[in-house]
Amino acid sequence: MEARRLVIPDMFTGSWDAALVSTYGADLHFFERDLLRQMGRIGNRVVLADCAQINRSLSRGSQSRQLRQVNRTYLLAPVRIAQAAHVKFIMMLSLDRGLLAIGSGNLSMNGYASRGEVFTTYHYSVEDEKYLAAFLTVKDYLDELGANGSIDAVARDHILHTWTVAPWIFKSSDSTQSPIRHNLKATLLDQFLARVDGREIDELVVHAPFYDRECSALEQLLSATKPRKLQLLVQERLTSVDVSKLEGVLTRSGAEVELRSISAAESGVLIHAKFIVARGLDWAVCLQGSPNMSTVALLLHQPQSNLEMANLLEGDHDAFDYLISDLIFSVDRVDLKSMDLHLIESENDENALSGEDIVRELSWTAPILSGRFTTIISQPPVVIVGEDVATDVEWRLAEPVEGGMSFEIAVGERTADAIGRNSAIKFGLADGLFTITIFPYHRRALAGLASGQSSLDLLVHAADFDIEDEELERLLHQLDEVLVIDNRSIWRIVEGKSGSFPDEDENEIDGPHYDYADIDWTAILTHPKLVQYRNWVAGESANPTALAIILNSIAQKFREDVERKRDGGVSIATTGLADWWNSETSTDAIEDEQEAETAVTVRTQRSAVARSRAQRKYLRFIRRFVRGISDPIFLSRVGPSVVVPGYIVFNNICWRLIEQELADPLAVIELQEDLWDFFWGSGENGGYLEVLSVDEQIAVLDLLDRHHAEAVLICSFIEGYEILRRANDLKGLCRLRERLRRVLTNPLWQPSRVSLEDAATMAWVEERTSAALVDELRALANFTTNDDRFRAIEEAVGAKSGSVFTELVTVRRGSRNVAIPQFVIYDPDAVLSQESAARILEMLSSLDATTQLEYVRIKHETTKAAVIADFEAKTFFYALASSEDPVELDEPLRRPLSWEKGLEDLRILAS
Repeated sequence: MEARRLVIPDMFTGSWDAALVSTYGADLHFFERDLLRQMGRIGNRVVLADCAQINRSLSRGSQSRQLRQVNRTYLLAPVRIAQAAHVKFIMMLSLDRGLLAIGSGNLSMNGYASRGEVFTTYHYSVEDEKYLAAFLTVKDYLDELGANGSIDAVARDHILHTWTVAPWIFKSSDSTQSPIRHNLKATLLDQFLARVDGREIDELVVHAPFYDRECSALEQLLSATKPRKLQLLVQERLTSVDVSKLEGVLTRSGAEVELRSISAAESGVLIHAKFIVARGLDWAVCLQGSPNMSTVALLLHQPQSNLEMANLLEGDHDAFDYLISDLIFSVDRVDLKSMDLHLIESENDENALSGEDIVRELSWTAPILSGRFTTIISQPPVVIVGEDVATDVEWRLAEPVEGGMSFEIAVGERTADAIGRNSAIKFGLADGLFTITIFPYHRRALAGLASGQSSLDLLVHAADFDIEDEELERLLHQLDEVLVIDNRSIWRIVEGKSGSFPDEDENEIDGPHYDYADIDWTAILTHPKLVQYRNWVAGESANPTALAIILNSIAQKFREDVERKRDGGVSIATTGLADWWNSETSTDAIEDEQEAETAVTVRTQRSAVARSRAQRKYLRFIRRFVRGISDPIFLSRVGPSVVVPGYIVFNNICWRLIEQELADPLAVIELQEDLWDFFWGSGENGGYLEVLSVDEQIAVLDLLDRHHAEAVLICSFIEGYEILRRANDLKGLCRLRERLRRVLTNPLWQPSRVSLEDAATMAWVEERTSAALVDELRALANFTTNDDRFRAIEEAVGAKSGSVFTELVTVRRGSRNVAIPQFVIYDPDAVLSQESAARILEMLSSLDATTQLEYVRIKHETTKAAVIADFEAKTFFYALASSEDPVELDEPLRRPLSWEKGLEDLRILAS
């Protein structure tokens, strides 16, 4: 921590990534002319200023005409509160360090270069985190302004993105007390008194350029602190105070009053610094920053007060002498009446605004000017751009909502050109009034400043992987930059690290074991990487979130593929090698034939290596998400807004990886099964979707439908069925069958006719009809193996697991001998009775054995009891021993299975 009288504008030099400036009044000409030159390397630049002061400044036409950069190369965020937004700070951020100055100066030449201002500065680095709490206080303050609507949504989102350049600001601080205080929740006087903590004060030193009318703030300060001595500093002719009121307060205080006149070394300089220093025998407490000696600054908190911020510091007796060390003091005590002091009604210029402040979030995304009126507008206003009335405009006023209404204005080329040159805008209202002058947010220009992430150019291909093989890995890194999939993603936010994927060591994919207790979750949930999960629906905006790009890509690509296939088009190539080769060069460009052949070989080998490496890494990436959703703490913290889009994205990735042969399909199918178990349930365990509230479930079903997630799921089942059949993987087929049955029985599985038709178009079925698709799903759902029959027989007779086997025997059927399977029970304790025989036949029928078994025999090896079932002839017998006459059994009644209703619903949709 350091306190100096001149820390600005040198602060803006250096390799910073973001600059946030808070001020009461703002000289934007000074900012654009003098400071922006020193901020050329800084991408994110935000100025927060009191709304009334900004409006007054911009209403002066000559000033607004000279501005060229506002809301284009830096963002101007008006702070709207009932009183004054009086906070002054400068915060510079980069990946691993920060610089923060809290003080008294406004954004102006005098405020930043005058000897009459004081700023206290704080430094942060990864090696020295002593003042991390100071930075976190400012971040929390700005986040609160966004949350309570004091700054508009565009500015709030831009500031949220700004934090991404300094991920360390999402850490939790070990410090219990921040050296910076504001008055959002508690008065500054109360916070000052809490730091003094009842200690006896020998001397109180006070300076402020402005006092309230009754000197109430000073009187309460003196009453609460009861100092033995008061040193009151005033500046001749410049301190704003009612002398008679001040004299009364001083007389009633009971303190020994030492009144001193102060001035700066340069004549005519207003001492604008504000501070209170309480001194004891060997200690001192200082409050120094933006608050004047006024009721709205010291005695109240929001929403009744000004917005104020100050340094609350403690040191030894002389620790804060720097505040007055370079001032010129009067030799003797002065008489108030000789100082020519008077009360200026307010530091704020009370002249009425020259316009109505009713426009919010005015934004420009050519050729559309959009925003929101805070009142009901009966007819479209006149649009004035610069000094000219725009005639080439077409209005669209939305229906009123909560006393206001949104609007969009399509503008012609002439007006678009004027707005593009950054002309100010105001509206002429029907009653002869005008709105205040506003500079719209140039959304595309600001989007570049707001991006705290690396290039995300490949995300539009996240739904199809239609890119070169050597780009697959880069796309994976971009996905890892954007998506929150596990606790490792959370820690990368904290540490500011990008994804890294080990090539060989599978055990490294989870990285170190991080402790959730070390994360400041309140801060983390405001990070743009998580905020995008709540705001991604604004995907059609000029500045869509990265998640919105991915989700929109999924929806759009699926729709395009369906339409192309229905038109007879060819699906995307699975290798991409031909397109890659053609985009690079052609053999025509290589004169030597042998050289051309060598080039093709090298490129093919390089591509194959890149594809092979990407395959391994995509599987690890998916496993990370699967492990993430098995972490109950992670799930509870991030909630469905993160989990459900993650499910949509990863289910689509798995399907596309198999479709385009970009990964081992058997490995992908196993990961898909884990995803489906989590989301739709497994066995008796309900899935994630079932534990959500009804409102959440409705929102999720809409989300699934919009991104064709039901169709993708159906395609994945068909795809997996075909792959596992080709591999003759019976266990895999049984696992896949159980997942399908579980989905079919889930009441929230609600595919539409359109999703069924789309899946029929995209799935691996010969006849692309919904009916053929349902038949294929039915075949998978009905798939039965001998292991299934073994388990059914074991359950019916109470046999040990693994005690039933099969053998082929020859029986006489009609005029021919036929080999049929005979099931043999080897557990001597199993009971094959007439009752258990009936249960066996019923269970085999429920397994849909009739489609695969025409004739079955079951024998108990110890008791020689037997069951004979001719499903074709519908004759069924039980015999206790082969020598005894068999007992005829009733035809088994097939029990309807719960998942069959789901298939029947699909059949009805398909008809």
